[in-house]
Amino acid sequence: MIYSFYEQDMPETFSDFIVRHNNEIRAISLIGTEIAIKAYRAKFLDSSMARRSLPFYIRAEDQKYPHRIYKPGGTFINSPAQKTEQGYQIFMYSENLIFGLNHEDMITSLYKHLYDLNIPCPTPGEPGYVECMESILGNALEISYFMPCECLGNMPDNTRFYYINQVWLSDFRDNAAEIISRFISDEIETNNILEGVEGIADYIEKFSGEIGEKIGSRVSYLHTPGDYNSEIFDKMGRTLFPQQKDIAVAASKRLVNSSNVLISGQMGVGKTSLGIAVCQYHSNEVPYRAIVTCPGHLVEKWAREINTVLPEAITYTFGNHKTLKPWQEFYAAYRYSPKVPERPEYWILSNEALRGSYITRPGYNLKKKKAYDVELQEHCFIDICTCPKCGEVLDYPQKDENGDEILISLYPADFESHTSINHKCRKCQEVLWQADNNRKGYRKVSIGELVKKRISKNFFAYYICDEAHKYKGSTAQGLAFGGLVAKCKNTIGMTGTLADGYANGLYYLLWRLDPRKFKELGYLHNEESRSKFQMEYGFWQKTIKSKDSTYGKSSKAKNTRTQLKLLPGYTINTFPEWLLEVTTFLKLSDVAPYLPPKNEFVNTIEMDEDLARYYKDIEWELKESIKEGGSQMASIMLHTCMSYPDLANGPDHISVSKPDFNFYLPLPELDQNKLYNKEKELQSIIEAELAQGRKCLVFTTYTNKKDCLPRLEWVASQVPGARVQTLRSTTVNTRKREAYVKAKLNIEGKNVLICHPELVETGLDLLECPTIIWMQTGYIPSTVRQASARSWRIGQDAEVKVIFLCYKDTLQEKCFQLTGSKLNAAGILEGNLTNEGLRSFGDTGDMIDILSLLKDNIVTVNSNDIFNAYKAEVATLINKKVLTIEDTVRLKTLSEILAEQDIDLSQMSRSSRKKLMQQADSQLVLFG
Repeated sequence: MIYSFYEQDMPETFSDFIVRHNNEIRAISLIGTEIAIKAYRAKFLDSSMARRSLPFYIRAEDQKYPHRIYKPGGTFINSPAQKTEQGYQIFMYSENLIFGLNHEDMITSLYKHLYDLNIPCPTPGEPGYVECMESILGNALEISYFMPCECLGNMPDNTRFYYINQVWLSDFRDNAAEIISRFISDEIETNNILEGVEGIADYIEKFSGEIGEKIGSRVSYLHTPGDYNSEIFDKMGRTLFPQQKDIAVAASKRLVNSSNVLISGQMGVGKTSLGIAVCQYHSNEVPYRAIVTCPGHLVEKWAREINTVLPEAITYTFGNHKTLKPWQEFYAAYRYSPKVPERPEYWILSNEALRGSYITRPGYNLKKKKAYDVELQEHCFIDICTCPKCGEVLDYPQKDENGDEILISLYPADFESHTSINHKCRKCQEVLWQADNNRKGYRKVSIGELVKKRISKNFFAYYICDEAHKYKGSTAQGLAFGGLVAKCKNTIGMTGTLADGYANGLYYLLWRLDPRKFKELGYLHNEESRSKFQMEYGFWQKTIKSKDSTYGKSSKAKNTRTQLKLLPGYTINTFPEWLLEVTTFLKLSDVAPYLPPKNEFVNTIEMDEDLARYYKDIEWELKESIKEGGSQMASIMLHTCMSYPDLANGPDHISVSKPDFNFYLPLPELDQNKLYNKEKELQSIIEAELAQGRKCLVFTTYTNKKDCLPRLEWVASQVPGARVQTLRSTTVNTRKREAYVKAKLNIEGKNVLICHPELVETGLDLLECPTIIWMQTGYIPSTVRQASARSWRIGQDAEVKVIFLCYKDTLQEKCFQLTGSKLNAAGILEGNLTNEGLRSFGDTGDMIDILSLLKDNIVTVNSNDIFNAYKAEVATLINKKVLTIEDTVRLKTLSEILAEQDIDLSQMSRSSRKKLMQQADSQLVLFG
């Protein structure tokens, strides 16, 4: 049966089936001309129409007169329009519709619905799965949560459509939980299962054996520990730990079938040696050429490490020549290098040399175009930009409100900044920017650009990217990284902080390593696709605000405002889809299981009365100003409230002047001669640590316009026996920073070092300072993780303490909480879990996801990882005693516990069963 479908004064279309409930359309398939289909799609899908009920008309082939049917308010979903012989066809359905083409399909749809509602239940393939779903389906129909719909048109008889009545959602949840408990009651664990488990780290450690078995049964391993040619490693100048050898071999095996690999290793595992070993093993000792990029202060360290691990290798560093610039040194070395190297070669670049470039200006031509001036209400000639090569008018595609693509011309005003839209001509690909030789300023040449334009492809067999997390952004450094990846045969990315807590933080790094995979999945190298990736693989919170008394200008639809807030965390499919096959992981405890402990502490301190009073006034004034001042005032509030309590040097007032907003706030002056509570706590910690012979490293993130360094130096200097050294980015040349710090600590006898964490976050080994104190952290988790590990590395023989200090009930405390949430999320993705320090401050919501790892009878094994067989060898290497493994402990099942306590599960009340059901989150399977 075919139906005619139309709206008054709109073109007619046809429908082969319509799903309706109470004469309201819940799903519809339309066929018609392209313009008609797009018009009706707009009626159903446009946000402006979403809250409106619209009348339409349908008429069957055998009917003389049409009858009215309505599109209800609410959101509709559509499948892409398809071009058929009859015209364009589109299928649209309400988001509150669940359907199946047959009974089995309906069961699958119901399972997905339960999954979306976060209701744990038996998974497909498990005993009782079908029976459980059928019982839930029957109950949903009985309580009218699922309401049967009428189907008009050509559909199989066993097709079912149900409208979801949200009024009964709460009852559906309760009833579904009770039904599910009957089907998995013999496997639900009681609170005894989680006894002693305070967080994710405890849970993973307790159930590591069972989790490992389940994952092992679902994946095939590329490398088995110990399966390698040890002769290659025996010839190296440094003896590697067996775990390092395994990681190097696993990475080299990955490069056999792919061109990229990531090494995610905790700080101190020897990633420099690992990168060299990967190249040496993969090349099978055949001479090769590798390019290395790293932070500027690590260039000399890389050269030393290479000469130690591979004494026969040739190393090149750039920037030491008296007359030649780094790019000139680099290009000269390239021109005079043989095509095939005779010995392993390592070309080491700093990030600064990689990304620095010359100043550019637009390079377009102008053409006159006649246009209508709305203000003057007359026609005039305006300048329009054209390509200097092909002469075509420059434009870019954009979609209109109907989703159709239109071309927008570029004008001189569109070239005020360099963007992806005005970068090159869309028709002939000519770059529209050129060197600005008419102005004063730096004229650097980026080695990254030189490699892309002048160096032949595969001249470098390997690209080792140290601190790869520094290249994850849409920055000049990140773009240069992408250019090197494209030019080199193999890429080895290394980092100690792969994840930053958000899914979009991984996007550009992974995209540049494997653009083909992303393009196949419809992702592009732009912010829109990055946001799409975050929505797919991360978490977010959508808040819709409306005012009951406010209607829209043209209808009685309520005015609403939607806010989207990104949350730390990764969906459970992020790791298997994007990291499992490309990343090797190595923890410091794998390489050196006998290191002294690293303990983290968070000290929240009560403010002094006068400071608390001033702080609350400032916070309130700034919070009120955000309503009119927007994001600028929010930023000012953040940095003021973070730095003011620590007596940062800076402006004594806040002043903002804009055409539509003015703000002035004098900052109350604090007593510079008084020690405040947080400073007293800092002094007591430093005094206690120095008394034990432990040097201290103090971090502050405010060292510029708001400068805490002078105040902290004054506070620390009053501690008896303290010899304080401050370090700024301008104190010493970047490449000499490591030697400078070592000289201050070991030769001059300094015992308290105060600096910004970013100055020492990568590469520096500060074994001399086993106590690390954070005065502020900022919001970048990679910086916190990297800098906190400066002392905890191979060679450390003292307990490492990391202490975070913040004032209670302030933005400092909230900053710690957010950073802790990011650290939790990043740790879950990388397998670095702990319940200490900032992570205990973070949101524990991720525990729900982690509890979905187990299903069957639970057996725990003491933290026995895959490298356990190597512990004797490691102990020999570092002259430590071999530890023994405790016996496996078996936990009792719920059935056994209930039998011992003489409890009949079937006699439990509904509320008790519901409470017990909440413990069943641990019943899902990781790869179910």
